[in-house]
Amino acid sequence: MKNLTDLMALVATLICNFIKNPETVYRRFEFFVKEEWEDLQGEVKIIFFGPFIDKGRIATPASTKATTILELLQELKKELQARNIPLYKYSNGEFYHPDTLTWFPNAKVHNNGKPSKLVFLPQGGMTEGKMKESAEKLKVGHKDYLSNYIEKVIDLVKQGFYDEPARYVGAFLEELKEDDQAVCKLWAIRDSDGRFDLYVSKALESDKWFAGFGLLLSNENLAT
Repeated sequence: MKNLTDLMALVATLICNFIKNPETVYRRFEFFVKEEWEDLQGEVKIIFFGPFIDKGRIATPASTKATTILELLQELKKELQARNIPLYKYSNGEFYHPDTLTWFPNAKVHNNGKPSKLVFLPQGGMTEGKMKESAEKLKVGHKDYLSNYIEKVIDLVKQGFYDEPARYVGAFLEELKEDDQAVCKLWAIRDSDGRFDLYVSKALESDKWFAGFGLLLSNENLAT
């Protein structure tokens, strides 16, 4: 049976947490006192995964019959159009930047991707160097093949993740840039203007991503 001492211990913990993060603790405590259970349930789904924010979003590689990256990109285009998501248009007339293909001419469709957890960056954002360091401390993979990530983006589209604008998701690639062997990243974004585009760029330790940007961490154990 719980007694007054147990209650006082809980109150002490509540006060300590309130001092550290008053707005969040007050909001959640208010849900509890007013018995707003649905709101409280939605709140506690958001937890911290190390320095990252985990909202419970899992991206599972979509099954595909594609045998090339180009075919896989066309599958992604089909899913985006099915959800009436406007597409950005690059010089090649497509929603994806031409570098997505030219930087990795030997990229293959691997069909071996594992589920990824889509985590989000905390207030203040993070540099790419800090993201990699944090992933290593958490013992989770932070890189995967281009084809596997495109399949995961297809899954996010099907889930409705990109139904709203201002969705920014990045991922670090296993493939290296062909000419200089640089480490690269993939961006799959629906910008604030509503248009979706996909492109690659070099990864730099000092590059900083903004708070709320998504990062795909590849590790099958995260999907449990």
